[in-house]
Amino acid sequence: MRRLAINLLCWMSLLSTAACLAGEPVEGFPKQVTDLAGRQVTLSAPPTRLFLTQPRQLYALASLLDDPTPHLAGWAYPLAVFDPAMAQRFITQWPALAQLPTLSSAPTPQLDSEALLNLAPDLVLFDLSRAGSVEGSPLARLLDELGIAYLFIDFNRHPLENTPKSLALLGEALDATPRAHHVIALIEQHLARIDRRLAERPADAPTVLINVAPGVKVDCCRTNLRNGLADLVARAGGDNVAGALAPGASATLSNEWCLATRPRSLSIPRGSGQQAMASA
Repeated sequence: MRRLAINLLCWMSLLSTAACLAGEPVEGFPKQVTDLAGRQVTLSAPPTRLFLTQPRQLYALASLLDDPTPHLAGWAYPLAVFDPAMAQRFITQWPALAQLPTLSSAPTPQLDSEALLNLAPDLVLFDLSRAGSVEGSPLARLLDELGIAYLFIDFNRHPLENTPKSLALLGEALDATPRAHHVIALIEQHLARIDRRLAERPADAPTVLINVAPGVKVDCCRTNLRNGLADLVARAGGDNVAGALAPGASATLSNEWCLATRPRSLSIPRGSGQQAMASA
């Protein structure tokens, strides 16, 4: 506890120093934004030390910034845990990414508040799926007390609906709104082209089995029921064979059930399901 108190004092000292060096306020700041959990958050200046609770949030930042690495304070775990190939491509393009502070090498670790604060972030990005566990938690109260902003974004739960909203939010936060609007327009153009081509296909929907992040947590088959990749399958005219199985967002299917169902196609995203969604 004493060590945490010392770290907090050091963090507040860094914050005070940064405020002194900031000089004149940046045009457009402070500004208020609304995240995907419906929270209104005030940003006093463009964030320069982002902490990513999911490394796949880097895909969005890479689409909005020429080089996101100077804006990063660290991440909960490295991208290579889920997508080694893309992680290596990013490191080749931005070598500084290899030195980005990491709190854990395990996927979806419990966040260590002390270790996170040691990185002195000025904005923490959470996935919307964690809103229920984060809001009102000791970590959230600590961030609020220290004036560290945090936002909930979503490229996972409902990618088609929330990807444009999340990109627009990050564009506002990072003072990159024109770039965000350009990326959103590009997504809409691609979706419109897909819809036109689908309109020319036969009406019968192929049955599809979704296998999310194969081999990462279970071999077969962790699947989406009514969110995530299921949204993409439905938009593409497919029939998710697991969609009516049970209430909830996801389930783990047995090998026997998968073989007995005999879907016409198997959807296996490259790297991970969430990575495919983030780049949708």
